[in-house]
Amino acid sequence: MPTRLTTISTAEDHIPDSQAHETRDPIVEEFQEQGSPIPLLSHGWDGADPSHHYRKSPMYRGVVETLREEASALNEMPRALRMTARRKADRMRIHPHKPGLLLYREKNGVWTPCLVESEIEAALSGFHDDHGHFSAAFDPESNPAGPHRRIQEFEPMNMIGMDFLGPIQPTCETGARYILVVIDYFSRFVWTATCSRANDDLVASTLKKACYAKPRSIRRWSQVLREASPSMNTRLVRVHGYTPAELLLGFNPRTRLYDTGIIYLATLEEWQSSDPAPEHLLRLYNMYRGERRQAGSEAVALANALALEK
Repeated sequence: MPTRLTTISTAEDHIPDSQAHETRDPIVEEFQEQGSPIPLLSHGWDGADPSHHYRKSPMYRGVVETLREEASALNEMPRALRMTARRKADRMRIHPHKPGLLLYREKNGVWTPCLVESEIEAALSGFHDDHGHFSAAFDPESNPAGPHRRIQEFEPMNMIGMDFLGPIQPTCETGARYILVVIDYFSRFVWTATCSRANDDLVASTLKKACYAKPRSIRRWSQVLREASPSMNTRLVRVHGYTPAELLLGFNPRTRLYDTGIIYLATLEEWQSSDPAPEHLLRLYNMYRGERRQAGSEAVALANALALEK
């Protein structure tokens, strides 16, 4: 695909005067092809011969020689390059009134001027600087995405994913400009929090308040959930909305996480050495602890059986 600059009939020419073969006044003409008017949008080029710039460009040299039917020059080209130049020339032609201008036909029938490599930077700078959306760098092609790898986590909050959205303009009354999104890989539960800035201290503070609550509330998570829910992460999750407490208890507590005694009083040993826990929480804990332990034992037995078969 040749390098080209597409304009519209009302656009102004922003290419600087310092560039060779260019003028500031755009030229809008009607180009006749097979009796039908086709809009022609081009710039005024001073040169009378394409050799001034197109012949020096590897991209257009073969096209110009093909359009001018220069047999001697084409015979010196390798056959592959000659065939490529002919395919490009099918959609290009030299301006009928300005031999120094090479045109490219767009899919909508508009003829646009072609730019050589040395003119691209100046042309883009002129357009972007004047319109306020200049980009210092760009990626011509995006790298192909790598293969997806499944991550298995057997405990809540063992691995979390975080990202900031923003900055958002205008800011709210509290001065927040960012939205912090935190996802637990185990439970697939999502926390969101508004932030005034994006730095490490604010992330740590948000995680402590919104996700971890008080440090004591998760002191014994690893010990309890290693027995209580070893197979939770292997099930098919159809709804993204299970909190770590809901996975262990079977319901979402209405009170705050650090006010729930079932998490802080995680083991029977702690319950015996602490204040008496509510009776209904004690029964609920024992019930779910037995079910999860039985499910884990069945999973281990199945894995051992499969290993013996191999």
